[in-house]
Amino acid sequence: MRIEHSTTEDSVSRSGPAMRRLGAATIALLIAVAGAITPAAAWSNNGDGYGSHDWILDQALRLLAARGISTAWVDRTTALLATDDPDNIEVAADSSREIEHVYTGDGGRRGGAVHRITEHYAAILRAYAAHDYHTASYNLGMLAHFYGDILQPFHTSRDAIGQTTTHRAYELLVDDLNRHPTDSPSWSVANSSWVVKDMPNVRTAAIAAAAYSRARYLNLAANFSASDTKLSTTANTITKEVLIRASGDLADLISSVPKGIGYPPAVGSMTYVLRYRGVKTNEASERLDGTVLDVNGDPIEGVRVDVKWPMPDGSTQIMPFWTDGNGVGHIYGIVGSNPYMQHNTVVMTVTTDQTTVTKSTWWYRTKRLADGSAGFKTLVNDATVHAGQVVTATATAKTSTGEPIVGLLVTFTWTLGSTTVKTTAYTNSVGQAKATYTILSSTSRSTLYVKATTTAYSINRSSTASFHRTD
Repeated sequence: MRIEHSTTEDSVSRSGPAMRRLGAATIALLIAVAGAITPAAAWSNNGDGYGSHDWILDQALRLLAARGISTAWVDRTTALLATDDPDNIEVAADSSREIEHVYTGDGGRRGGAVHRITEHYAAILRAYAAHDYHTASYNLGMLAHFYGDILQPFHTSRDAIGQTTTHRAYELLVDDLNRHPTDSPSWSVANSSWVVKDMPNVRTAAIAAAAYSRARYLNLAANFSASDTKLSTTANTITKEVLIRASGDLADLISSVPKGIGYPPAVGSMTYVLRYRGVKTNEASERLDGTVLDVNGDPIEGVRVDVKWPMPDGSTQIMPFWTDGNGVGHIYGIVGSNPYMQHNTVVMTVTTDQTTVTKSTWWYRTKRLADGSAGFKTLVNDATVHAGQVVTATATAKTSTGEPIVGLLVTFTWTLGSTTVKTTAYTNSVGQAKATYTILSSTSRSTLYVKATTTAYSINRSSTASFHRTD
């Protein structure tokens, strides 16, 4: 049944089985990384009752009503019932999902709030287009929670790390002032000069909102302590600013839904770089970097990439990262003592609005190469060449005891004047990898080079040989 939005100033009861109409999926345990913020609850939900998250959404609806903008598609009851689900269902089932409620600045793990906002908005647009206003409203409530979170300065600044007691005290103090839609009228966006506008890109809007919140953290922290029983003038002003921004942005978003606008370009491509292809036993910091671009070739910030990493016990672990402004993010994986030269597959997956891109790579555990040319060297079969001749480059890999390493991946980079060609090969039973190149009539008559590179025992190695065209 569709329920039209009402402007009646009532609270929403959250008791009873209706509150648990939707189950929560539990994601794989996240790897703990130093520097991650452990949030309390951002703005409080007041349990299953009416709290700040509900109040923020209600103010957006009140603003739209005051401006004469229809919100007929919004099932307010459904939306308000959903605003606490990210905490009371998702995090309650899996505390590691708290990382989805933050979005911090550069360095370390940024957090997944922007990604959740973007994906819930996509779900709203799909449901609205299908005239499924209940699902659209449910996703609006979920989105409102995360949007409120990124306008809580404790959830957007790295300086807030470890300030759990003050964080909790602040949110509960604010929550006590937001128990009814008409509470704290001075904080209400409906009583401000906010101009409702189109939201062309929900991702960039959310990123900007997080930056707005982050810029206010230090001033808030300097003017609020865990022992405070009321907000100082400065803390009150900051709270007013971030709450108006939260409700105002939500109003822009709600008004944009019927226009079918606001969803950013979908993911187009993903690339990756492993720090080491060949790693040492029990390596604890094997790093993988990923870069995500949209369909226009532009970086996507704040998108979640799930890395399925092979663990030492033979299982796999999902380790997510969220990209920065350059579309880049990373994880650190661990290595066990599985068989030497066994390929261990890593799978990376990114999804935006039901568009998924998957990439895979691999690493292997290797023995250590001897130092210098005794461990890795490259030779060519002829130092003076002519057009039409086939040049063979041979790279040899051996341990300090002279044992050949078999199955080692070697990349050959041929630098032929202004031309560069790359080929790959694996070392054979005597530890040799070979690559060939046919000299063309157009090949430069300058000194030419072939560089072999490989990785073994968490060390990147290279060796170069030169030759010259004489005809």
